[in-house]
Amino acid sequence: MSESCLDADIISGLLNGGLGISVSVYDCVSSTNALGKSLPAGVPPTVIVAREQTAGRGRFDRRFDSARDAGLYMSICYTPKKSLTPSEITAAAGVAVCLAIERQTGESPKIKWVNDIYFENKKLAGILAEGVFSEDGSLSRAIVGIGINVRKRKFPREIEGIATSLEDAYGRAVDINRLCADTVNLFFSLTEHTPRAMSLYKSLSLVIGRHITVHTQNGCYGALAQDIDDSGSLVVLLEDGEIQKICSGEISIRLA
Repeated sequence: MSESCLDADIISGLLNGGLGISVSVYDCVSSTNALGKSLPAGVPPTVIVAREQTAGRGRFDRRFDSARDAGLYMSICYTPKKSLTPSEITAAAGVAVCLAIERQTGESPKIKWVNDIYFENKKLAGILAEGVFSEDGSLSRAIVGIGINVRKRKFPREIEGIATSLEDAYGRAVDINRLCADTVNLFFSLTEHTPRAMSLYKSLSLVIGRHITVHTQNGCYGALAQDIDDSGSLVVLLEDGEIQKICSGEISIRLA
């Protein structure tokens, strides 16, 4: 039962008791991030989990396929105790997902900068970190959306060649409640130790040392991914020998 069905009580029992986190599991929502944004001010740290999303999305408003009972669709909603950049939050979430998966499978997937989790050249998970801001412009709540493909399934035609699930990739059953709790516990631990999070984020990179295409509003260009710095920026070598740092945006890489 605990392996197959999302259960708020089981997840809560597996969380670090000192975190004071509220867990809610919903049958179906538009998106867990949207629900997280609607929470009233002053609520304790909250994990919102859904069995299905009708409007799950990733960066650039791309749809994230969220079929019923096929994945872990969740948002971690909290007010950071210290100043963190969006890159640091996203990095901590990416590393947390990879380490939580490793605990169940014995193998760690890789992170495609900035926020996608891959195993054997197919996408397992995506992350979308957003914020709710006060009138003075300060961050009042971080909303960290995480979508992980878990169960064996048939993907929609447009992504069937590039997406996979944990059970397809690793060939074993996954305890979805423990996966959720481990991800949350690891995330909060990593946000307290940002240098460690960034070091692990770099070590888990899928792109360092590989040729990539950088996509911008003005067009695309090729580069060699050389490093990820302490702020989470991607350091690339351009064809003319110039070194450039990419703080945000999109890249693609030939994986096959």
